[in-house]
Amino acid sequence: LFTVDDIVNADDRYLQGALRPMSERDIAILIAGKDDHFRQKILANMSRSRGALVLDEEKIIAPVSRAESERTTGAFFTGLRRAWEAGDLYIAGRDDKEVWV
Repeated sequence: LFTVDDIVNADDRYLQGALRPMSERDIAILIAGKDDHFRQKILANMSRSRGALVLDEEKIIAPVSRAESERTTGAFFTGLRRAWEAGDLYIAGRDDKEVWV
């Protein structure tokens, strides 16, 4: 199970790369209705000017339908989960436990 806390604890460099190809509209949908920790993590991983554009877009598109929010959030989480499973994404709290073989 991949949660909002996993995203909040995810590696910043990987998140920056994941957010780069997304449109401002998609990022606005992604953060719409989410808690402050998640919103701040996403906005902190883009430039201030792009973050301002995302917040402006969020105001324009509000309210966002639940279906659209779930579709965008699901796609984002799925991409990050796959990267984590492949070992490309580090998540604090999940990956810092010792593994015994």
